[in-house]
Amino acid sequence: MNKPIYHVGWAAHWNDGRHVVEWESELPFSQLPDQDKIDAVAIVYGPKHWVIRGKTGYFAGKSASITFPQGAFAVESCFIGYWEGGKKVKFSVNLKTGEPDLSYTEGG
Repeated sequence: MNKPIYHVGWAAHWNDGRHVVEWESELPFSQLPDQDKIDAVAIVYGPKHWVIRGKTGYFAGKSASITFPQGAFAVESCFIGYWEGGKKVKFSVNLKTGEPDLSYTEGG
């Protein structure tokens, strides 16, 4: 039996109807055009997704670790977020467990 194909990563939606998903994009999120016109971002983890709408200053990325001495590189989580009132609001999903986490950080 074939397993369904699940995607993991960010998705961006513009107020003019355009959208881009990480697994089809050739650009990192930080280089997407017209960032001031993005009206929603999402994290997709298989059949689950979490959406942030109506904010500004969006960002997206991944957190990873490197083990020593092997030098193995492992992506541990994907995240999306936005800046609001000098705080970085970040929503991440643990890639091993699928568990979400929302955090607020002062400044950078």
